[in-house]
Amino acid sequence: MTPGVGGSAATPTDNTTTPLHEASEQRGAASMSASSNPQGISREIANPETTQKSKSKANETFNIFNAMKANLEKNRNIQIMKKLMAPVLAIISVFKQIYPFATSNLKKAFHSSNDGLSLTSEEKKLKKFIDNPKSMKPDDAKNLGEYLSRSKESPLLDHLSNLGNNEATRESFTAFAEAMGIHLTPATCSDLMEKLSDKAGIEIAKQLVKNELNLPETNKATLFRSNTIAARMITAYQTQVMIKETGSELKGIFDRLPTQRYLLREVDLPDQDKEKAAEIIQENQKRLMNDFSMIMKEVDSFTKNEKFPSQIKELNQFIETEVNERFPGEGAKFAPQFFFLRFFNSAITQGAGFNKALPQKSPEQIRVGIQLTKLIQNVVNEMKTTKEEHMQFFFDAVNQENNPEVALFKGISERLRTP
Repeated sequence: MTPGVGGSAATPTDNTTTPLHEASEQRGAASMSASSNPQGISREIANPETTQKSKSKANETFNIFNAMKANLEKNRNIQIMKKLMAPVLAIISVFKQIYPFATSNLKKAFHSSNDGLSLTSEEKKLKKFIDNPKSMKPDDAKNLGEYLSRSKESPLLDHLSNLGNNEATRESFTAFAEAMGIHLTPATCSDLMEKLSDKAGIEIAKQLVKNELNLPETNKATLFRSNTIAARMITAYQTQVMIKETGSELKGIFDRLPTQRYLLREVDLPDQDKEKAAEIIQENQKRLMNDFSMIMKEVDSFTKNEKFPSQIKELNQFIETEVNERFPGEGAKFAPQFFFLRFFNSAITQGAGFNKALPQKSPEQIRVGIQLTKLIQNVVNEMKTTKEEHMQFFFDAVNQENNPEVALFKGISERLRTP
């Protein structure tokens, strides 16, 4: 139907839909949707379980990023440190190449003065005298000597051995020994030598020899007597080396020593044997001479052994040379004196009392040893006569021309000081 001019629009039928109407319906639907989910959040995100999973994943990712950041920072710091330390490390490397023993010597020097010792108050006081011997008075030396004698495991012995073994502080050890003098007992000297190296031991012995020879009051009659510190330390060194390097050979000699006492005087005989005194004494004199000859042959063989310590010969030759410079022609006698009188005779008569590595001696063995060592002493000292009438037979024998025992002794003396 066509509308009339100037009239109203025609009214549409119920089933007729216009574009304007569709738009109105869409806005209504959107309005209803907005009212049921006013914040505009999707149903998937609004689910609590889904939300929790999303948060956990986000945290995990965050932690990974933090760890990566920390590693980057650490690596960056390491690289920076390496760059800063590179010049220092280069200097240390060059220093070690130029002075390979510098760090070692510094460490030794530190320990020689400090030692990391755990000391009692008494030991701390005594250590001051060791480190500064000039401050010692006679009573201080006596007290220190008594302490070292009774304290075989004292840390002060370790401190002293460290001083002696370290070349940089060896003179301090020598100064201490000389300041102690007679208060440093033979047993303590032996304990110290046991802790010293062979090189340190012989160097200390040589220095003490020089020092004694340089004393103004030294004379050839009293040189290296048993109460001088040089004689004690030389004896301790010689004993230590002998036992360490030829212990089995020495044991064989000592094991073969006689054990039956020599009856050389009538007063020594039981009453029932006095009627046959002359015959018994003559038999014992003969047995004594045979045993003396056996000992000299044993020692002769011992000094010919290739195992005989070369250090002993080196020290004896040094002593001979130094003594001859001060007292011409007197040096050769000290090699047999130190070997026989200070070492061999002491080992025979004292055993473990002389050195703990040696066997114990019974009273009877000690008496027999004393009788034998008297003969050795007389030969070493080149004695021609005696005040003991019952020993005159021995001097008559050894003073004969071409006596075999004296010939053996001379050969032994030569080998003791010839490298």
